[in-house]
Amino acid sequence: RAARNNRALGLMLDKIVGRISEMTALHFEKDVLPLFRGPMTASLHLKDIAQLPKLLERSKAGLRDSVGVMLNMFHIAITAEVQDAVGLKKLLSGSKDELAKRGTKIRVLKEVIAGKEALIFEPDRKTPNVGWAMVEGHYIYCAGPGRLRQTIEHLLGAQGTLQKELGESVGGGLAAEAGASVIVLRTEQVAARAMDIVQAFSKGKKTLGLSVAVNQVTNLLNTLGDIGLSVRGEKDGIRVLVREQLQ
Repeated sequence: RAARNNRALGLMLDKIVGRISEMTALHFEKDVLPLFRGPMTASLHLKDIAQLPKLLERSKAGLRDSVGVMLNMFHIAITAEVQDAVGLKKLLSGSKDELAKRGTKIRVLKEVIAGKEALIFEPDRKTPNVGWAMVEGHYIYCAGPGRLRQTIEHLLGAQGTLQKELGESVGGGLAAEAGASVIVLRTEQVAARAMDIVQAFSKGKKTLGLSVAVNQVTNLLNTLGDIGLSVRGEKDGIRVLVREQLQ
């Protein structure tokens, strides 16, 4: 609601919601969100960063050609607690039929993961890149090969360390605020992968100048601590807070 009060953020939100609606045959904001209750989580998992040059090349040919490469680099996982399981199941079944009319056949599976039965929706192909599921009062949407089942097992198996790590991080205080969406950037991990990006663009060839430049950037990142970003909707707009953990 707060984003809608800001013209720029409202236009951005329209694009995002429109893209999700196209992919799932659901109006996420109008039809899906009312069936959830907090909290919701969204995570981005960095995979094969060496795919970045290929992604940029594919992007010239259009979004569809680059999506597959992008999902080899980044995996996305979204989870939410469900307050109307019957309504959500009916909605997901309806979207399955609508996607079939558009030429995307969706298979529905019941699988036992971590001792619990999960209802899984995914494109009917050998290795689906996306999928969504309902299990134990949760809705899970994932993008990236294998990410859906991994996330379900992680969620049900109580293997997650997010709450503990977040509480101890620079984002801990930010996350304690009601209604806040928090992102924590682990600069140490970004620095550790910087050379992978360089090698990918240079195709393994080492150049002194480029190596020096990367080392300088890496050293700069290593002087920074984790960076926390909080976005919270308020009556008159959006409030953004940024905090850095001093080294």
